[in-house]
Amino acid sequence: MGTAGDDFLRGMLGTREEATNLVSRAGDAPPPVTRPSERNSRADEEINRATREAEEAERQRRENGPPDERFGSLGVDKSLLGGGGGSGGPKGGYEFDEDTIVAKLGEWKQLRSDIESDNGHLKQAGQVLNPPSDDQPAREQAEATLTSISAAILHNTEMLKYADNYILQLEAALKAYRTRELAVTDTLNSGSPNS
Repeated sequence: MGTAGDDFLRGMLGTREEATNLVSRAGDAPPPVTRPSERNSRADEEINRATREAEEAERQRRENGPPDERFGSLGVDKSLLGGGGGSGGPKGGYEFDEDTIVAKLGEWKQLRSDIESDNGHLKQAGQVLNPPSDDQPAREQAEATLTSISAAILHNTEMLKYADNYILQLEAALKAYRTRELAVTDTLNSGSPNS
């Protein structure tokens, strides 16, 4: 006697004969059966091979540099990155301008605001959480949900600290940039014939 689950599977999968006919009609053989130890061994071999290939590629990159000056070590067209920075050469560096820092500062302040808003929603959800009934499974599910919400609040609090720190760093960078620009401008203007 079959169960409802058996009937469902037969309806979805058909009989063994039908499955065999489908495989033979498609011309494919059934997949070979592999033992777990063989799969583990193959996986280890693939990981080792990939590691060796990555190490060799890194060694070649260090020895030879990128194959084309226009491309960085990741194969990204440097012209898409908006400049190479200080030395002007392919060795790297950063190029900052006031507009970029101001834009990033705005993005991070918006992110911080969104995190604070999410934190408020999470706290509110934790405060109004009640089990739908007074039986043990309902209470346990409500407790598990509250534990999850508490973990999310803790995570959001840590993200908020990170965002605050990053905003402070961007503000310091912007201040340093403006101070340096002013100093350079003053120095250049002091040497001009119009001063």
